Amino acid sequence: MIGWLRGVLRHTGDGVLIVDVGGVGYEVHVPLGTAADVPLGGEVQLWVHTHVREEMLALFGFETLAQREVFEVLIGVTGVGPKLAVGILGDISTEGLHQAVETGDSKRLKKVSGIGPRLADRLGLELKGKLGKISGLGAGAPASTPQATRLAAGDVWGDLESALTNLQYRPIEVQSALGQVRREHPDATDFDMLLRASLAALRR
Repeated sequence: MIGWLRGVLRHTGDGVLIVDVGGVGYEVHVPLGTAADVPLGGEVQLWVHTHVREEMLALFGFETLAQREVFEVLIGVTGVGPKLAVGILGDISTEGLHQAVETGDSKRLKKVSGIGPRLADRLGLELKGKLGKISGLGAGAPASTPQATRLAAGDVWGDLESALTNLQYRPIEVQSALGQVRREHPDATDFDMLLRASLAALRR
């Protein structure tokens, strides 16, 4: 099983990357916006879920371990296959999904491509309490971080996503900008500062 890849980015498509590892090109399905700031020929690193079925073997790649773990929880939900799960993560951040599930915000879930009313309700039921166990999301953050700080951090990234979406930026642009800002300010929780940084990233 492949769990992690580091290689040269050879091609980008609609939700697919070709990563050259030692002369072998791996086709990896990814959420929209993944590696958006990596030029062709640049190095890319992905946490990988190897999906094996009798009729197929497919690789699904993610920029963070938490994102891969959320994907693996999603495909355990009735009616959610790997392609829908990776599409969901291209439309909403892991923090935004966690917040929507824990607060019962089905309206927000229904805005995500591929999620209808029934699936939104099912996600709320089957995911509640599970995403918080993932490191970096809610109660899954490091034990040394106070709970209030963890919740505030989770809320601010979800709020940023909503704010940028309301400003009519496309989901792929929002995810790319938030990913870049999060790498630059991993511990920040100040909404105004992070919004300014996100808007600056979108203008680059």
